[in-house]
Amino acid sequence: MLLLSLVGCPTGDDKPSKTAEDFGNPSLGDDPVPIGSGKTKKDDHKNDPPEISRSRGTKGGIVVLWPRIWPHGDDAATRDVTVKVQQRLDALAKRAAGNRSIDVRPEPERSCPKEGCEATSVSAVIVVRDKACAAVAVVAGPGTSAGHILPWAGKVELTKETVAFRDAPEEQVKVKDYVPCATLLDGREDNEAAIARYITGLLPGG
Repeated sequence: MLLLSLVGCPTGDDKPSKTAEDFGNPSLGDDPVPIGSGKTKKDDHKNDPPEISRSRGTKGGIVVLWPRIWPHGDDAATRDVTVKVQQRLDALAKRAAGNRSIDVRPEPERSCPKEGCEATSVSAVIVVRDKACAAVAVVAGPGTSAGHILPWAGKVELTKETVAFRDAPEEQVKVKDYVPCATLLDGREDNEAAIARYITGLLPGG
């Protein structure tokens, strides 16, 4: 059993000690734009950390964020899995969206700006252990809506099915069983149909 966490938890007597299997670094917020500064929306987030999306998407559409992944390896095999997962997210977004706009964000843009995306956001969490993987999808409505965590590949247990805006979804997920990374997305039709239906439900007229 593996507890996933890409961000740290608040310290306190009621919090368990961190272990070597705690995951990653916190997402960083962006600096506010002073009122009357004259900056345009295009420039609003130019100083954000690289993991913050430079696009908020289009109202009524979908923004497909870069998947979150642990460990943060830069090996070719890990990146290949991440690219394939985002491509499948794009396909599911198109399946759900019809002719609505879809904005696919490049690496490493995995979080909406602190005011939220204008579009429905779609992302994933991938965990890699050696050559084994597990994945969940994370879908959120526009603005600062909570994200809904949906099982995708591998066997997972969810502490909660939702996560507050820009909190780490990994903290609500325990991986019970991994699958080979090479076949991560094979035979996931039922889960993918559920993900597509959930995306559709968050779109105007859905």
